[in-house]
Amino acid sequence: NNDQNKLPPLHVIDFSKHTFAGQVELAAKAKVMVVQAGGSSFLSWFLPPGATVILLARDGKLFDNHIYDHLPNLHVVWLYESHVQAVPNVTKGGESIYDWGRLAQHMEQGIQRYDRARQTLCEA
Repeated sequence: NNDQNKLPPLHVIDFSKHTFAGQVELAAKAKVMVVQAGGSSFLSWFLPPGATVILLARDGKLFDNHIYDHLPNLHVVWLYESHVQAVPNVTKGGESIYDWGRLAQHMEQGIQRYDRARQTLCEA
């Protein structure tokens, strides 16, 4: 079913076109951030409480796991290249291969989780 592999509405942001203050401001408004594990992922530290960061990582490379294991304000998802095994609808790009259907599912879950948490806070 092709519908399950569609990404939810998203904004792709080239952070290099923004000042550091602008980058932090954008991150602080995001519900979900998808980022390659490594140096640029530090911007996810500025996500609002309850947001999701999805880290794209190469198999066997545990970039930043020692940090993300200790950020209780974020929901952290690691998406490794090996997650594509036996998945027929896979996109290849450069050296990396990821299951974009699984990515879409994690993004949608992150948005729903964030919205539910905010609704609960507003009702309290």
